[in-house]
Amino acid sequence: MLDLTLAGPDAALLPRLAEAMAYGASVDDLNSYERSRIVPELKDAVSERWPYEAEAFLATNGGYNAVYTILHALVSSGSSVAIEHPTAMRLLDILEDLGVKIIPVACDGEGPLPDSLREALQQRPAAFLFQPRLHSVTGVTVSSSRLDQLGDVLEDSDTLIIEDDGVGDVSAAPPQSLGGRFAERTIHILSLSKSLGPDLRLAVLSSSAPIVDQIQSYRSFSAGWTSRILQGAAAWLLRDPASWQLIGEAREIYQQRRDALADALSERGIPIPPGQGLCLWVPVVSEPFAMVTLAARNIAVNPGSKFSVLPSSHIRVATSTLSHRCEEAADAIALAHTP
Repeated sequence: MLDLTLAGPDAALLPRLAEAMAYGASVDDLNSYERSRIVPELKDAVSERWPYEAEAFLATNGGYNAVYTILHALVSSGSSVAIEHPTAMRLLDILEDLGVKIIPVACDGEGPLPDSLREALQQRPAAFLFQPRLHSVTGVTVSSSRLDQLGDVLEDSDTLIIEDDGVGDVSAAPPQSLGGRFAERTIHILSLSKSLGPDLRLAVLSSSAPIVDQIQSYRSFSAGWTSRILQGAAAWLLRDPASWQLIGEAREIYQQRRDALADALSERGIPIPPGQGLCLWVPVVSEPFAMVTLAARNIAVNPGSKFSVLPSSHIRVATSTLSHRCEEAADAIALAHTP
């Protein structure tokens, strides 16, 4: 079986953790019950490349944990949330679990469409959740001009802005944010899972001090704080030149694997727009037919409907570990493309 469902990092392309964990075990205040928000070493390390001057930082147990905590702390059940169409499957799961109304915002090759966001804001959503650096499903990066246009649309609203940088430094694009423009209501999340390793269970978010206070208050009912050992280990990796070299090499390999399948599909009459990341968003005529056809050839992918609240005619194909069998996958997808 060729499993192309999980768009996660290739374990062989991640930095080794032994030295980093040894450093993490020596950070200050280890085993204290004080609910520290972020260890100084990690705050300093991420601040150097943060896309705006943030007032407050908070370490969380991964990117999705950050989104889950933010929404439960700041958005009440029965509210509405605007989000890109398509979007990450787990984000939709979190919103559905919270019981909010999901307002899809259409996108193109530059990111969310300003007119679609403007229309969504007419329903007064509590938050707008989007991925400004690299869209984890489509591989699209929001252009700087589009980000400015989205800011213009959000200017006259009081909607909370949640930015999810879930792919992180796997992306060659620089981090970007509306936080410099709307510092009082922007929450920017950077996940370290794809670049440094998912077992670090670590992400960092920033926002205004009052918002971070509210998020931390909600966390007090559960974990309270994120492991100082893991925070220290991540800080060590972010200071280590050899780790950055590995991240750069991994980024190139991921791009090569994605491009190889995209080029193979284009040769078979299925054009794929340029992009980055760990997967391809492939158009099909019929999702059920595509899924059955691929399953019959022992290839597993995800149907596009898992990533959308609107009708979908796509499949999501993970490429992060597709180091061989690319032609086999392309042949099968071509057969599955049209009934």
